[in-house]
Amino acid sequence: MPNYGWPEPKPTQWRDTMAVARYYALPGGLANLARVLGFENKDAAGGRLISKYSKLYLKTAKEEIPEDDFQKFVEYCIQDVKIEQSVSDFLGDLPGRELPIFQLDQRINMRGLYLDVAGITKASVIVQQRAAELTKEFVELTGCTPSQTAVAKKWFSEQGLELENMQSEYLKDLLESGDIPDGPSRRALQIRTAISKASTKKLDAMARQVGKDGTAKFQTVYHGAATGRWTGSGFQPLNLSRGFEGVDPEQLVRDIGHGDASYLDMMYGDAMDAIGKASRHWVTARPGHDIISGDFTSIEAIILVCLAGEQWKIDAFRDGVKIYEHMADKIYRLPPGTVSKDTHPIERQDGKTGELAFGYQGALGAWLKFDNSGRHSDERIIEICK
Repeated sequence: MPNYGWPEPKPTQWRDTMAVARYYALPGGLANLARVLGFENKDAAGGRLISKYSKLYLKTAKEEIPEDDFQKFVEYCIQDVKIEQSVSDFLGDLPGRELPIFQLDQRINMRGLYLDVAGITKASVIVQQRAAELTKEFVELTGCTPSQTAVAKKWFSEQGLELENMQSEYLKDLLESGDIPDGPSRRALQIRTAISKASTKKLDAMARQVGKDGTAKFQTVYHGAATGRWTGSGFQPLNLSRGFEGVDPEQLVRDIGHGDASYLDMMYGDAMDAIGKASRHWVTARPGHDIISGDFTSIEAIILVCLAGEQWKIDAFRDGVKIYEHMADKIYRLPPGTVSKDTHPIERQDGKTGELAFGYQGALGAWLKFDNSGRHSDERIIEICK
């Protein structure tokens, strides 16, 4: 706009082809969307050009664009615009009732989430401090760093521990199973999972995405789920730790502010765990403002049963019945009220998985997405589906 003197569009003028595609439960990315709708394929060379010249953080990136590649860029952009125009003409705009929701989403995302940058910085220092200590101990144990996956996996094999992979969830399950005795292998696994905790990685994502005004913008995706629910983006603010039960969030933030990993170990058992539990608290109110939060309980599940006319479950929601336990009673054909978290934890977990997996056309594949324990055969899961 400044370069060419164009007028600035009003917020209400914007339309988004990706938003329309998601509204109709179609792929959001243009390449997949065009393929699904039967339009011309995107130029694959364009992606390679972007990686070569536009992603300057890559080691292979170049800053100078030769004339022939520049012309390819131009042709790629022209084709991209034509494909998007064709898709947009085919799909049309959002329905009139939905457009205001999308525009509200844009205002919210442009306003952004205000972050406690000072707190994030202090927490990052502790993470770096502890990560250095843990890495040193891991090297002393194994002769390699935690990031040298192949070498580390070979070391575990030499210790008599064959690992399927080095993913943190898998290693965490191994540790919790109790099958690995105390010793170098167990300690090495503990270090590897501590360093790779996703909750502490959020600190890096927050620091990267916060702007000069102290906010991180576009952290949620309009109609990200096929049901119409928003999904997280950026540092995934919809998937933050709940914190320590019974601990004042302000106290936890103050304790982290001391910048002492050993002090956090003493207060919370593990400094890295304390940092992870604090991730929700780095989202804060702007100075002079308050955060007011609210939520609809089980909104997707309630809408689903109303649409499906599943009266027994409508009655259960209306009466405040615990739905995971109620689902478990149904699955195992037990009298209502039999399953509880304390008396039947495994059955309750199956009830929870069934409740999460079987809605909105979910079945065997959805069950396996939520439950990778392998406790049930495919035939048993299909039986549960019925």
